[in-house]
Amino acid sequence: SRCACIGTRHLALGFLGSRSTPAISMVPLVASSSCGPPAHGSLNVRGIQPRPEFAPYVMDVVAHKDGVSSAIASTKMWDRRKTALLADELPLMHARLGHKPVLLDIGANQGWFTLLAAATGHARVIAVEASNSNAARLERSLCLNGANFTKHVKLHKVGVGATTAECTLVARRSNIASPAVVCGQVDPAAFMNQWGAPRGFKDYVVTGTMHQTRIDDLVNSRVDVLKIDVEGHELEVAKGWSALFDRAPPRLVLTEYVPSLIAKTSNTTEPSEYLKFFLRRGYTIEADGGHILATEAHLVGWSRATRRRWMSDLVIRSAVGV
Repeated sequence: SRCACIGTRHLALGFLGSRSTPAISMVPLVASSSCGPPAHGSLNVRGIQPRPEFAPYVMDVVAHKDGVSSAIASTKMWDRRKTALLADELPLMHARLGHKPVLLDIGANQGWFTLLAAATGHARVIAVEASNSNAARLERSLCLNGANFTKHVKLHKVGVGATTAECTLVARRSNIASPAVVCGQVDPAAFMNQWGAPRGFKDYVVTGTMHQTRIDDLVNSRVDVLKIDVEGHELEVAKGWSALFDRAPPRLVLTEYVPSLIAKTSNTTEPSEYLKFFLRRGYTIEADGGHILATEAHLVGWSRATRRRWMSDLVIRSAVGV
């Protein structure tokens, strides 16, 4: 995640205190005196209800040229697997811990998983999003849904990585709300188009800039669940979160893994170092197809078997479990 950002400044929306679908599903947004004006080019999706036991809620999304937004607007759903997993496990974790678990949502985008966690009533959320337009939509969605959402979420409008730096956000024109992070390149769009061209992605454009900090400088509370989706920037983020894992390792991690993109944006020939971070700390990785990776040898074998697959969704669990 990812447009012009405001250093480590955050917007606190309550949080961290120690909790029948309408006929019209999406409408053009109008300004709200209490929640502020909508971000330019937004639609409001009403009646989102991932589970029958959840009260329906609303969400601001991009009106055009964005894959995530189009899916949410047309189906009121995104990433069914991770959605179901969080909806199932957050209440269980709440019961076992005796307090609401904290979800750290790195690359919150427009807020699908942040809003989902708040809607369960069983979690508190730290959301991190570097794109100003994405963060504005998430902020307004929280406000429109009221105190049951805002009091459980803290939103940081900033990017995260290995060091403090100024970087560029670059996205495909056809997926404009999901920019990649590019640091230290003269022509960031050309840099990303070099990676995308063999895969049919030739439409990368600069969407903004990002002030980057480290997770360890941003988050000092314990985290129980970590969700990260930062378009190949995961290895760089992991280089800045060791204290978080030393303090209290998250019990559950949800991550995308795109090794070719990690290799490109981190300038490395070993993108698997990202997953080795977890294995070396005793985590078990649940990969697509039921593959369980518990050792680096397992990872090597799985990587060879899936080398033609460009992206994998992974569930990573600590030895403590949920």
